Amino acid sequence: MIHISLNAVRVWGTILTLAVLGLVESVRGQGTIVYRQPSQPINYGTYPLSFNLDLNSDGITDFVMSCDIGGVDLTPQGNNRVTVDGSFLVAALNQGEEVAPSLNPVYQWYGGNATLGAQAVFDGQYFYLGNFSSRDAFIGLEFQAGGNTYYSWMEVTNYFNIAAGQVLGWAYEAVPNTPILAGQVPEPSIVALTVLGFGMLLLRRCRVA
Repeated sequence: MIHISLNAVRVWGTILTLAVLGLVESVRGQGTIVYRQPSQPINYGTYPLSFNLDLNSDGITDFVMSCDIGGVDLTPQGNNRVTVDGSFLVAALNQGEEVAPSLNPVYQWYGGNATLGAQAVFDGQYFYLGNFSSRDAFIGLEFQAGGNTYYSWMEVTNYFNIAAGQVLGWAYEAVPNTPILAGQVPEPSIVALTVLGFGMLLLRRCRVA
């Protein structure tokens, strides 16, 4: 019987764990879905401000989110488009809904300035216009890069019944003209899962040897 010291098991266990974690991280972006999450949520609201959104990090602005006291707008750049509810209002997609060339009939692709949320006060009464009141939902996006069309989602949350909230993150399908489901993120690769399983098995055998 081969005897292995506890310290050796710990050392090799640490090395193996770091190696596997590194492999998982390296293959995370190798799938067909690329997920981006800002280091801090992007806040939007009633103060004059604008954000340039570069979905695929190629240095080209794909959408501009602009805010003022009247509300929040999302403006596609170039030939890019955003999902709307049949009017000029950005559509609020539920998790799992498909973002594709052909949309659910209640949604439409729109290449103009779309309203994420608008607000006003008349005779002392507050009015809100939009589809994101007090909810977390997704926006379907279509953007062009390198002459190809890509489909994406962006998650936003509005805590209250006002035109203000946060952009939490977004993802896009890296294969051109391929649909993506709202909220869909990369899955661990088969290679990473296989190595992880093998490593756990090896470590367990070392401990019981």
